[in-house]
Amino acid sequence: MGYPDETKFRFGDLVAGADRIDYKYDFGDGWEHALVVEARAVAEDGAVYPACISGEGACPPEDCGGSDGFAQFKAVLAGPPGTERDELMAWAGGDYDPGRFDVSAANAAVSAV
Repeated sequence: MGYPDETKFRFGDLVAGADRIDYKYDFGDGWEHALVVEARAVAEDGAVYPACISGEGACPPEDCGGSDGFAQFKAVLAGPPGTERDELMAWAGGDYDPGRFDVSAANAAVSAV
């Protein structure tokens, strides 16, 4: 099965007439996303797009092993202190909180794409 080259399409072109598209990211870890169009509107003058308006939870660290690896990673972080937990925290940057979501950081990340 082929995949469209994301550098040659705008999101609006991909979802024209659709309410959902499926997106596979990082073929090595196998992340699969469902992008759901909840509403359509005319772009506002001066607004920056794309824009994140809400979210929950932190992005998984790169190369954490897909959804199964991320679940295991979060389980270790939620468990008692120990060597494995300390090593994973250091690997993730030292202050990783899987429950933290920062809408400003999310918007900075999408504006860099």
